[in-house]
Amino acid sequence: MKKEFMVFFIIFLLLIYIPSSNFSKSSTPSCTEEMVTFYIQNTTMSENINNLTTTYIFNTNQGTRGTVDHATHYIIEDWYLYPLIAGNFYIFNGTFWIYIRFNGTDNNPNIYLTLYERSPSGQETQIASGSSHPILATSIESYQISFNTTGVKIPAGYSIHLHFDLSGGTSTNYWVYYGNSTYASGFDVITNTSMYISDVETLNYQNVPSKGFGINATNKEITFLAFINDPLGGYDIKNVSIYLNGNSYNMIKISGTEDSFTNVYEFQINYTGWQTGNYSYTVYALDNSGYYYHLNYFSYSCYLRSDQSYFWIGFPLKINVNLYTSSGVPVSHARVELTNNRTVYGNLTNNGKTVIYAYAGTYEIKIIYDNYTLPEIMTVFMNNKTYGNMISISNSTNMTIYSDIGNSTIKILTSSGMPVFNALVYMKYPNGITSIFQTGENGTLNLRNIGGGIYMFTVYYEGVVVYNSTVNFEFRMNLSSNSINLFTEIYDVKIIAGSYADENLSNAMIFLKNVYGSENINVTNSSGIAAFEIPSGNYVYTVEYMNTIVSGGNFTVSGNSTVFIKTNVFRVNMKIVDSLNNTLNGSFVNINGDGNTFTTISNGTMSYILPEGNYSVNVYWDNRNVNSTEIYVYGNENITLQASVYYLTINVFDSNNNPLNGSYILIQSNQSVQAFSYKPKDTFKLPGGFYRIYVVYKGTYYLTGIDLVKEYNITIDHNYLINVKMPYPIPFYETYLFIMIIIFIVLAFLVYMIARKIEKGKVSK
Repeated sequence: MKKEFMVFFIIFLLLIYIPSSNFSKSSTPSCTEEMVTFYIQNTTMSENINNLTTTYIFNTNQGTRGTVDHATHYIIEDWYLYPLIAGNFYIFNGTFWIYIRFNGTDNNPNIYLTLYERSPSGQETQIASGSSHPILATSIESYQISFNTTGVKIPAGYSIHLHFDLSGGTSTNYWVYYGNSTYASGFDVITNTSMYISDVETLNYQNVPSKGFGINATNKEITFLAFINDPLGGYDIKNVSIYLNGNSYNMIKISGTEDSFTNVYEFQINYTGWQTGNYSYTVYALDNSGYYYHLNYFSYSCYLRSDQSYFWIGFPLKINVNLYTSSGVPVSHARVELTNNRTVYGNLTNNGKTVIYAYAGTYEIKIIYDNYTLPEIMTVFMNNKTYGNMISISNSTNMTIYSDIGNSTIKILTSSGMPVFNALVYMKYPNGITSIFQTGENGTLNLRNIGGGIYMFTVYYEGVVVYNSTVNFEFRMNLSSNSINLFTEIYDVKIIAGSYADENLSNAMIFLKNVYGSENINVTNSSGIAAFEIPSGNYVYTVEYMNTIVSGGNFTVSGNSTVFIKTNVFRVNMKIVDSLNNTLNGSFVNINGDGNTFTTISNGTMSYILPEGNYSVNVYWDNRNVNSTEIYVYGNENITLQASVYYLTINVFDSNNNPLNGSYILIQSNQSVQAFSYKPKDTFKLPGGFYRIYVVYKGTYYLTGIDLVKEYNITIDHNYLINVKMPYPIPFYETYLFIMIIIFIVLAFLVYMIARKIEKGKVSK
């Protein structure tokens, strides 16, 4: 019988480890979340499912009766979980798949899926739904629908109702296939309430629980019991076995039904002829999902539950064990094993204590922490002696162990030793479990109570692996912590942006993007340098200056480096001159192009750093636009712009062609005074345009007031010379002095004539 079982068990193990050719629909689950697979079926026997009788069921058994359902354009199916839920069961999300083919014109039907929980009274509540719009093949293929929940609890005694709805074109036939290993349609759900081993026990021949069995006992029968709890019921437990004394044995169910939550399995053995000592054993239990493992990818993974225990034949010595970290902190949730030809062990409580029973002899100490064996770096105190990992036991005693467990600070640094902020750090423990950390501003990870050993560190920064190597942790007695620096492939890269005039550009925007889409942006300083801390790899760069892209390309980072980038930016020297090619001081220049505006007031010469492109240039002088032009900058340029600024010379002469001192000149534009001069000869520099000119002379000539004005309206579009001849001096006979002289002469003559007449009158008398 034992040989037959061994053959069966070996075949079972081979089935578990030989993968099927079927398509696996899910990745291996974690140990905290298990994926349970249900297969939909159409059985030959009707079942009563909370006041509903049907042959359309589903459970974790893979069906043997293939079923094909067919309709012209509309298929509706309803399946129910049977047996009912045996214990509280949680559903988080899942994936449904079904085999379908079609014949007709509509290969793109709508598929809907809805899950309900069905209470013992028959009341249903929707718990999840999903839909798909697949492109079907004419051959039989599998199609998926995903559905999500936030963690729905299905209580014991409930069922689950699965509603399937396929609708397509009226001229198309559809078929769905399910119910056997060829067309194993069904669905996966993620749960954290799957099968587990609640307890294992050893009983003596009187069925009394016991850990010790006498070497001289009359009846040497031991009964092993395994208590298996499964929220889906006893039918979901595929196999329970016990590994004992180097052999595997099948355990037989002695209690429980297909819909019971707790099921009890038994194995009996007689220890006649066994030596005294400690014997350990392991109970293994595998559920249906682990056996079928998503369409025949057989795998233990997290589906194979195990529980270890031990018993004694004879009476051992008692060892009180205290386990500490290297700095003296009690260690909990660990296991201390003593091994010679057999292994005895103790599981530590929260205060770091346990009791181990062992026979006298020499033992190797192993510490199991975080599901792996720590390196043999430990200090052991026992019977006033100090040991390493090998001890000699001769009596019941106390043992104090300082283990290879401690604290460590990991600093993630650039190649230059600067802290790396916001790096993603994957730390793989010796047991294969990976933890993920994210660095803060100081780039530090504080690891507490980790076991010694070799850890794999993989550091991602901006999507790039910048460190991938192992770190060996060692924690010896009295070592409270240590610090380890990880220098990554993150480098200091200085980018210098230069113009075609060999000048470094300040305030240029540098954009860097790596192959993972991560982007870095920096602005060049006054020296034209933009500094980056970036991981190794290939980069595409873009340089933007004055809102214009002036360069682009790529480069590779493999170390600290300086990168020179030549940009399409040029030095433009500009000179503004007037109509006589004299430098136009005080000019106001406005340059506009590609979203940029530059304004400069200068002494007539100015210099710009400009990106390649078209620009409009407007020159203003004396509040007038004196030049408007378009330029295209495609290289270093020396540009001279002639402004419409002209010279107006005015000469004021008298009637004798002599300069008329005392006259003044007034020039107006737009009713404002543009220029004024008291000189009889003066030259004015004026912007082109319309002007009104007044030449005025005011004075007195031989008692005669002079008010002479000449007015000119001119448009200045070139250099002008205006000679103004004023009617001055006026003729003497037009002066007041001349008139006064005439009046005096007339008056004198009249007086003379009157005097003569009077004289003649006297004579005649």
